Amino acid sequence: MRHLLSAVCIVMFATLPVFAQDRDGDGLPDEIEYQLGSDVAFAEEFVTLHHDGVIGEDDRTVGRDHEKGPDIVDVDVANVAQDRWLFRISFAEDYVCEGNTLILYLDVDGDETTGRQDANIGTDLMYQQGGGAFGVSEKTPGLHKPPLRMLAYGNAVYVCTDLPLAEGELPGQLRFAVLSHVSPPASSDSDSTGWLVADLPEVRDAAKPRIGPPLPQAPVAALTTDRPDADGDGIPDDVERVLGMDPESADPLHLVHDDLSAAEGDKLSSNWQKAPDMTRFYFGNVAQDRWVWRIDFADELDLSGSRVMLYMDVDNDITTGRREGAPGTDVRLIAESGAFNTVISNSAVLTRDREIRGYVDEQSLYFSMDLVMKHNENGDAEFRAYALAQMTVGEGDSDNTVWFDAVAGGSRDLPKRTVGVMSQFLSQGMIAQRRWLGWRAQLEELGVLTFDPQEGRLTDMSLLRAAMEPTKPGASALFEAPEAGSFHVNALIQDSAQGLEEVSI
Repeated sequence: MRHLLSAVCIVMFATLPVFAQDRDGDGLPDEIEYQLGSDVAFAEEFVTLHHDGVIGEDDRTVGRDHEKGPDIVDVDVANVAQDRWLFRISFAEDYVCEGNTLILYLDVDGDETTGRQDANIGTDLMYQQGGGAFGVSEKTPGLHKPPLRMLAYGNAVYVCTDLPLAEGELPGQLRFAVLSHVSPPASSDSDSTGWLVADLPEVRDAAKPRIGPPLPQAPVAALTTDRPDADGDGIPDDVERVLGMDPESADPLHLVHDDLSAAEGDKLSSNWQKAPDMTRFYFGNVAQDRWVWRIDFADELDLSGSRVMLYMDVDNDITTGRREGAPGTDVRLIAESGAFNTVISNSAVLTRDREIRGYVDEQSLYFSMDLVMKHNENGDAEFRAYALAQMTVGEGDSDNTVWFDAVAGGSRDLPKRTVGVMSQFLSQGMIAQRRWLGWRAQLEELGVLTFDPQEGRLTDMSLLRAAMEPTKPGASALFEAPEAGSFHVNALIQDSAQGLEEVSI
């Protein structure tokens, strides 16, 4: 099986600005690293697999009639992260693709009984360039993972590929060969390394960088509301208070995905009847590590007998979090039959405040949570997401999205507000486990009192975000009710050392 990618091979430094950005200082401009899939924020550490030497000095594997074939000097490799490897083949002079051919032979599994069974026995993959076209030839199908990432820059040719090199018959080692000759082929006008076995560098335990430049921020949505909205961001003040947002400071939400409604052509499940029809998805930062998500629906959202789940790859690394079904999911935010909860598959993305806050507002569902969100090199928050809305009874009655990338502005250095009511299904500022006839009118007649810990008379208590933390035995907090009457009270007692044990009242 052979895959070829036609490209114009050029000495890249001639086309890049003199002051091309190289934020990690490794000598490769960011534009080059984006193409290769290496890390623009981390200087990869190359190790020399083979020093081939310079023709006429210490190179012993040169063709007998060498004249023009590019002279291989060194073959180096670096581990970018996990199974991603970056090869660098250096030459005595700037490498020119036109009129030349270069082949990197890899025995990926270290087993000579697989792959080619000729003079280059054991070859599983061949990365090559010939006269300006880059390509890969698979002798053992299924090993190469597109896209092909191979280019010439200065006096070197780089190949970046995702391969299980350290897991074959030669643990921690690689069997390889490199051949450089003129085109059309002239075996005597060539330079080669011969077949070699060399030690690989240690694998770096980090997330693999995305291939290509960072995704741009999604556009900021122009949201509107006819309810009180002091900061004019389109999110009602009562919603912001419940979600831990500041009603006096605008919070831009980015439109990160448009799923379309059934009427607009969205393909829902074949058994779809009553499941909530999701349309648009919004995301933004509230303050520091606090984030808010909004999902809009084609009709007024009724969670009685239904659930909505937002799957998120918070660290943007598919190798962490959930392994089976929706792999990479670190956190699942759930709204179901009047309650909000989470399923955590990667505790590394959690903060001290593990509470989920939610609000159902007519055709919109809001989630808010404090999470360690992945930021790209531009400082933007970037994650993958997938959403599912389904009926709890009735198999296949559902609506779902594809996996989509979400990019919005990063963390803002703003104070996080305390939150009085968490983990509740609220409407009109009140808890509503189930809807009933005339529910909206009745809720509008009622009111909810949210106590700010900063306004209480605290004795031997310190403030911890939305909570109060006792510093001595017998600590207390006193709040005065603004009016006489009887009240329903909601409180949460949590183990402040680990944040794992809690009692709800």
